[in-house]
Amino acid sequence: MLDTLGYQNIIPALMEFVPEIRDGYALMKEEYVSGGSLWDAQDYEEMSYSYAPDKFLEEQHTPGVTIVLEHLLVPLIIALSHDARGSARLTEIMKWLEKASNNADVDNAVAISICEPLITTYQSKIEAIYPYMGKKVREMCIMQFPEYKISEATKRIFGVS
Repeated sequence: MLDTLGYQNIIPALMEFVPEIRDGYALMKEEYVSGGSLWDAQDYEEMSYSYAPDKFLEEQHTPGVTIVLEHLLVPLIIALSHDARGSARLTEIMKWLEKASNNADVDNAVAISICEPLITTYQSKIEAIYPYMGKKVREMCIMQFPEYKISEATKRIFGVS
């Protein structure tokens, strides 16, 4: 599935490869539906003329790629990095992310939703995760450095001075 991976199908591909986050995704989708929509009846009516209404409704009640990556996959990565039994699974997930990030449609989502929180919110955990990162993911993390206050310790881990 990685051969045909794009922004539009990354969530189904992720659910297939990382079943550990399926329950969280189902709960997230349920919260989106029960939380109502950002669109009122007139918006739906106007959109139905130019857009398939069922697809439109489904997209309004589905968490986006960046939300899923940051709020479901990143916590799993953090948890696996601190559990010796999770090492093999973390290796598999990070290899999947490396391959996914080689796709131009997906690399920005990985940079924003995986790298950004890892080098900012979870900076204190990066030393445990860094060895599992592939070259592309490491490069994307480094590309985020100028946008944030990154500790000297984190810069050293990435070999940046």
